[in-house]
Amino acid sequence: MLKVVKILEPKILLIVLFITGASVLVIEVTAIRVLAPYFGSTLYSLSSILAVILGALSWGYLVGGKLSEKDANEKSFYIFILIAGISVLIINFLSIFLLPSVGHRLSYVYGPLLISSILFTIPSFYLGVLSPYAIEIIKKRKPKDGLGKISSQVICISTIGSIFGSIITGFFLIPNFGVETIVNSTGILLILIGLAGITQANLLKKSPLKIIIFSIFIFSLNQTLLKIRNETILYTNDGLYGRISIYDTYKDNKKIRVLTQDVGAMSGKFLESDDLAFDYAKYLSLHNLFGTNLKNALFIGGGAYTLPDLLIKNLPDVMVDIAEVEPSLYYLSKEYFGLSSSLQLTNYIIDGRKFLNDTDKKYDLIFADAYASILSVPVHMSTIEFFQKGFDALNDNGLFMANIIGDLDESLPSYLFSEIKTFKEVFPNSYFFASEGLLTKYPQNIIFIGFKSDERLDFKDLKETSFSGIQIRNLDKKFMDIDRYNLAKHIIFTDNFSPVEAYTAKYLKRNR
Repeated sequence: MLKVVKILEPKILLIVLFITGASVLVIEVTAIRVLAPYFGSTLYSLSSILAVILGALSWGYLVGGKLSEKDANEKSFYIFILIAGISVLIINFLSIFLLPSVGHRLSYVYGPLLISSILFTIPSFYLGVLSPYAIEIIKKRKPKDGLGKISSQVICISTIGSIFGSIITGFFLIPNFGVETIVNSTGILLILIGLAGITQANLLKKSPLKIIIFSIFIFSLNQTLLKIRNETILYTNDGLYGRISIYDTYKDNKKIRVLTQDVGAMSGKFLESDDLAFDYAKYLSLHNLFGTNLKNALFIGGGAYTLPDLLIKNLPDVMVDIAEVEPSLYYLSKEYFGLSSSLQLTNYIIDGRKFLNDTDKKYDLIFADAYASILSVPVHMSTIEFFQKGFDALNDNGLFMANIIGDLDESLPSYLFSEIKTFKEVFPNSYFFASEGLLTKYPQNIIFIGFKSDERLDFKDLKETSFSGIQIRNLDKKFMDIDRYNLAKHIIFTDNFSPVEAYTAKYLKRNR
């Protein structure tokens, strides 16, 4: 063992730089999951995280360069790692106490920037200090080597570590462990490296034990708080694309089971019956009115798989494909929502737009239900190019239905009315329903229906409809007569220009 350590000793500093470089990207990739339950996985969250971490790293490079000129030594180098580790460990602690109290009160535009600054500035700063410090330490060890050679070596190793950290976090850590576990483990790893380096340098004799005890205390407190926080829900874990939670609650004095991803309630069902918990889901029954003979259906977004399950149970001849990008939802739906195995159902773990792009199949019905909330609109499924792919994948007389979250305020800019204008450009024969009614101004489920046929249907006087016992009442009060709205002042979303998040953020800012 001593022989191995002796062989590695000249390279230990570079190995440490590789690990700290990886730690930066582990924090950066998981940071979006920390903010998502409060601000969504938006462009503002991502931009804030990148700006804060890169800014703190740059600050660290600058300060580290100045400090290294005075006295670059390994003792200080490992103290910086130790401080970074403790600050990483405190991220979860602050998340538990700070975010639930203030997260929902902050702006969706500037809130992520503020919270990111509080959570990620200190660890990123101290990890940034390390590179210029390491360059000066190696320069003292190898005075014959040029500064350019040493700098390029340090930057290369640290960058390779960052690449490794990014890949392992996205491909392995998040799919297999919770965000809290990843953050805590990263903090502990940095603390252990810092303590090992400090002890080796004989800087501290008794302090390491105190630091270990302090770190264990914070870690244990984090885990205890997380356990208390999660006792009331049936399931919570990080999926590939967001924090998934399943819990039981009540609606209309009836017990329902709900599945959420980050900030949005995706789907659910009543526990004492097969009734659908959310009104928007009932609009699937409108397919009955168009006379479409359903043989093949595609759902883009599975959620709790309640809608595909309903269709299969009531139409014995229908074949249903589901394009769901989150791998765990299919199995969770079986365990918690009673989804039964059926030869009629084929589940594809794939992005819905990519599925439409790759498939040659034609469908009688496509139901797009990938828009979880106004905070997490999939931009690539909001454009004219996406709807055109849906149009092309329909049989003659086929239906394209989409559940969109929006509000009926026509103030510019309007995400909903821009989306309606985009949709109508592809589906001239289209219909729109506000699930909570036309007088509701706050965000609600707006059902888009595009009919690939010239035959027009009149919904103005249709008061209710039903399918398999599921009724929709007051349809005439929920039908949107688009001719009453001025769509000319709104834009069409395209792959080239689709400012969806800017539009939704301005709405949220007006209504906070």
